[in-house]
Amino acid sequence: MTPWNLIGVLSTSLFVTISPEIKKISDHQYKTNLDEAITCDFERLESGTSIKYCLSQMKENSKRLVYFFPGILHSEYAWIYQRKNRKLREKWHQILNQDLKNSLKKNDVPDIPDVLAVSVDPFFIAQQDDQVSQSLVKEILIKIEKKVGLNPKERIFYGNSLGAYNAFQLAYMTQKYPLVQIQKLILGCPFIPVENPFLKKSYKTNFFIFNDYKSQSFSQIKESVYLWLLKRFQLYKFKTQEDWLNSSPIFLAEKINPQNFPLTDVVVGDHDDFYFMDGAKKLSQVLREKNILYQFKEINGGHCVVDTDQISDFILKK
Repeated sequence: MTPWNLIGVLSTSLFVTISPEIKKISDHQYKTNLDEAITCDFERLESGTSIKYCLSQMKENSKRLVYFFPGILHSEYAWIYQRKNRKLREKWHQILNQDLKNSLKKNDVPDIPDVLAVSVDPFFIAQQDDQVSQSLVKEILIKIEKKVGLNPKERIFYGNSLGAYNAFQLAYMTQKYPLVQIQKLILGCPFIPVENPFLKKSYKTNFFIFNDYKSQSFSQIKESVYLWLLKRFQLYKFKTQEDWLNSSPIFLAEKINPQNFPLTDVVVGDHDDFYFMDGAKKLSQVLREKNILYQFKEINGGHCVVDTDQISDFILKK
């Protein structure tokens, strides 16, 4: 077990122990104060890598399944503890309660989805030639579905930040490995850098935070730190400039087959601290040029703001 995995296990255990909104029923079963049944477990690959997951269910027999991919440093429990996700969950809980109260006709009741949050490790980044990524779309996701008794008619990939990057990468892979059919793709504040980390000068900053910090405002120092961390992370994950370019969602979007790529929703803050709004705009431009059905929304805020009402409407729309 790596140090990061150990930290993830400890933080998850702490969350489950002290959180007032989740109650442990058994080793793998939980209940939340929003009447959700939570089942958490893992699948282990032959390489030893563990694919961890938590299934959240608000209603029985849903035919809609959302795969949620958490961002950097977050685990499969992020679907429960992140504030933006709680807003979604509260909205769906309210819809269900209102429907029951008004005794709506069965055909009018929105199909609130099951949510399967999937995590590999806190720094996992999906790539086209990565065996773990390929295993997810070729066998593991379907294996988990069967294990927990799901048979969805509609599948949706949803991720925030680095999770959005992973969601795009995996959705792109389904064109080659069509066992998992995806109908919708949601990219919240997507990790799409446009500045080449292999260039000496990049990210709209001179990276002088350590030798000229007195001349900068706090916001400038903060921006420089964020962008320096972004550069270091990319240089850690991508060994060459070619790897970085070939893995870019903008580059991959150029090769998408419009006939079998899911309807896509992109939402990003207009002042994203990592300048991901630039990447989101470029990706949306390519999707438009490829005649791929998509919607794009830029909202006020930094990283990682999303419009939960728009995301909910996008998910529940038939």
